[in-house]
Amino acid sequence: MLSKINLLLLISLLLAIVATGWFYHQMNNRVGDISFNKELDDPDFSLCSNEYVLQEYNSYGVDYNGGERAIKKQILEELQHENIHFDRSGLITFRFVVNCKGETGLFRAKSVNDDLEETAFDPEKIEKLQAAIAKLDQWEPGEGEDEKLNSYAQVHFKIENGKITDIF
Repeated sequence: MLSKINLLLLISLLLAIVATGWFYHQMNNRVGDISFNKELDDPDFSLCSNEYVLQEYNSYGVDYNGGERAIKKQILEELQHENIHFDRSGLITFRFVVNCKGETGLFRAKSVNDDLEETAFDPEKIEKLQAAIAKLDQWEPGEGEDEKLNSYAQVHFKIENGKITDIF
């Protein structure tokens, strides 16, 4: 009788440990999180406080001083001497983190063609677009209860007939 109780307690303890580990993993690894990659990311960029990054769909979101219009104006001014021409049409999306100080980092780019199929644009041109976004310096980080927060942000480039026709 005693050995059955011990076995039951042992199984209960193991299940509790597994459930706790699973719960911890779920809380710290969310779909869409961007992890640091030493080959892509600036080692000087750092997240604030608990390194938690708010997703875009919350009400504490990041904003840019002047809004989309200012983003578009500054990027176009930065790119005006670059003569960037693409070999196809599509959409290029940059997703990145704005930390609690308004600094940007952990950039990731995805691109699709007009049929919304994943595609690749010239890496050198992607780097130029990313560099233009990185020079944006008027980010207002998301805010929670009396504190600035790390937040995700996105900038999209619409490419038509090889030219940037919209930035949003």
